[in-house]
Amino acid sequence: MKFFLIIISIFLYIYIVLSVLSFSPCDINDMLRRNYNRMEQKCRLKLIRRANNGNSGAHRRLFYFYESYFLDRYCVDKKAQQELDKEELNFIKKFHSGNLDLCTNNGFIVGLLKKCVLKEGNFTLCTKRIGKEKEINMDEVIHLYYTDKKPKE
Repeated sequence: MKFFLIIISIFLYIYIVLSVLSFSPCDINDMLRRNYNRMEQKCRLKLIRRANNGNSGAHRRLFYFYESYFLDRYCVDKKAQQELDKEELNFIKKFHSGNLDLCTNNGFIVGLLKKCVLKEGNFTLCTKRIGKEKEINMDEVIHLYYTDKKPKE
């Protein structure tokens, strides 16, 4: 009996230690704004785990919505907003700081461009990647990037 309790105690201790070590915050907002470096895969795996362990299909559906929508997008344009359901809009509001008009927010886009250039080291690649969004005025963003003036809201 004593041996059995020791074995259970060891497994419980290992479980607690592994739970504590694996607990680190994974901020969806940072993923959406491309503020990660090496944490991308770790955060993505945590989000998948949360989505798959969710009691309802909503967690899974929202995660896969995030995966498909934001993997190559930087903002939510007006046309796309009209195609989203209520849960998806609430998800975006929560994790995009409540601002759904990010495509027309030049200050936000200039910030993304600066972070991308710092991370990638290639201005042309970053402008092409961010410029895929149709509502982004890349001429204005590039002008603001080089002049470093505060953008007009």
